[in-house]
Amino acid sequence: MSCVLRVGGKNLDIHRLLSTVTMLPLAVFQKGELRSKFAPPGKLLAQSAANFEISNADFSDFNEQVSDTLLFLRENRESLVSIRSFPGVEGVVLDFAVEIDPERFPCSFNFPDELLVSAGSLGISLELSIYPD
Repeated sequence: MSCVLRVGGKNLDIHRLLSTVTMLPLAVFQKGELRSKFAPPGKLLAQSAANFEISNADFSDFNEQVSDTLLFLRENRESLVSIRSFPGVEGVVLDFAVEIDPERFPCSFNFPDELLVSAGSLGISLELSIYPD
């Protein structure tokens, strides 16, 4: 999963939200649960959230991730408006995961205008997560 849509909020009833959308989540997180099975005692989730796969393009194929995401935004606009306006939703983010060979610095990634306008009009933020090759 190279591009993921993350939806979350401190007072979000995540299961109610999921019952209103047709997209299947990759992961669901409930406020108050352990952050992970490896988290020390007392490290609880501060918000409820869900992650949805938008692109499964390779981490090295940023352009394909962008193309997949543009198609997703066009095909799911109505659902995304509904998600963004759902009670308790505080944030919606498209997280693009890319790998970079440390030997190839510097490098850059360009979010095209169409993606910025489409995501922005829906109140969706963009994030770039960088991993070593």
